Amino acid sequence: MKIKHFFIAIMALGLVGCMTLSAQTKGLLTVQCNVSGSQVYLDNQLVGNATPTFKFNCPLKSYTLKVSHKGYQDFTTSFTMTAAGVFIQANLVPIGQPAPAPTPAPPPAPSTSGKYTLSVTCNVAGAGILVNGAMVGKAPYSAQYPAGTYTVVVRWGGYNDFSQTVTLNGNYTVNAVLTPTQPAPPAQYPFTVNANVAGANVAINGSIVGRAPYTAQLQAGSYTITVSLPGYGDWSQSVIVSGPGQVNAVLSPMQAPLSVNANVQGADVYVNGNRIGRTPMTVQLAPGTYTVTVRATGYGDFNQTVQLQPMGQAQVNAVLTALQAPLSVNANVQGADVYVNGSPVGRTPITVQLAPGTYAVTVRAQGYGDFNQTVQLQPMGQAQVNAVLVPVMSGWQINIPDNVVNRDMKGGHWSQIMIYLDGQLQKGSSGQVSPGRHVLRITSGGVAAEVVFEVQPGRTYVFEPFFGITVK
Repeated sequence: MKIKHFFIAIMALGLVGCMTLSAQTKGLLTVQCNVSGSQVYLDNQLVGNATPTFKFNCPLKSYTLKVSHKGYQDFTTSFTMTAAGVFIQANLVPIGQPAPAPTPAPPPAPSTSGKYTLSVTCNVAGAGILVNGAMVGKAPYSAQYPAGTYTVVVRWGGYNDFSQTVTLNGNYTVNAVLTPTQPAPPAQYPFTVNANVAGANVAINGSIVGRAPYTAQLQAGSYTITVSLPGYGDWSQSVIVSGPGQVNAVLSPMQAPLSVNANVQGADVYVNGNRIGRTPMTVQLAPGTYTVTVRATGYGDFNQTVQLQPMGQAQVNAVLTALQAPLSVNANVQGADVYVNGSPVGRTPITVQLAPGTYAVTVRAQGYGDFNQTVQLQPMGQAQVNAVLVPVMSGWQINIPDNVVNRDMKGGHWSQIMIYLDGQLQKGSSGQVSPGRHVLRITSGGVAAEVVFEVQPGRTYVFEPFFGITVK
């Protein structure tokens, strides 16, 4: 029974010895960071995040510590873990600002003196170090202090004081980051955006800031300049501003169709005074306001203002009106009726205004045959018709009644009969005579008969001489 208890006691002493040995093989690392969420690396291995404090038990040996956060410079230092633990203040500095001068990790605290190393680094070399209100040196700084609580102030002209209270129960490093009392404003430069279309929208990094031409003060950096306007394709360019500068945007219009038709095929088409083709036609134009003129020889110009919308279309239907020209009609018979294409227009002499073209002109008078002529009236020209009306002829015929014919006449009775019309001997017993007054004379041997008569146009006259004896 005593042997058993002795064995248990020996086992217990051995367990206590093991536990003591195990506790002494590790120390507590405490990392405090001014940026919460920063990643903590030991010997390039991620071990956790400082939120803003990170604690980790690690074996007693030397380490490389890195604290990292996006947008900040990495904080790196080396230290040797002791059984008393190590506290490290990791103050991250934004990228672009000077970082505190690195200071070697202090040596392990003496195990007998009860003092620990207090180190101070600063992003401004030579800054004054105050410990509990007393000036003790300049950054970077390192000294031995007994365990206790201390207020460390880092000070430099033109910068805000940095102050931190630390409890020194092991080696401790203060990383002071001084900030200027009045930060210098970032450098700005004049930048101008021009465009070939005044009033176009100007956007910088996606936000509309004004209309071209546009000038603003921009901080140094990279920008995307976009110029846009309805009816035009967007213009975009990336620029790096490091001094005064400008860009010249050239916007290309988005074209739309313009169709032009006319009642005269092949008429010339002008847009803003420039000839572009002949009807019918379609042309692609940039959106805008245009004056369309359609022109053909012999016709008055057709003009129309067209508003061509972006992505739209427009159509012009031109109706050209022919320019009129004079047509004069005269005739040898005054007052003769004049017809143009079958419609009466007046009496001779007459002048009428007609559009260029081909016309059938008829001149008509009672007792005369119609006069017809086709006339080609040219644009800006003139035409004249001189109608010569020919009277309509009438017929005449001599009829000898049987009761007065001498049938015993050798060679027939016509061989002895002479017919004179207006004094002219006729070769036959019938013929044509013009309208008007005429004299007909018939002779046979020693006998003659004469008559004066009025001839109407288009009639036939029969003359019958008679022969008789009168007893007195």
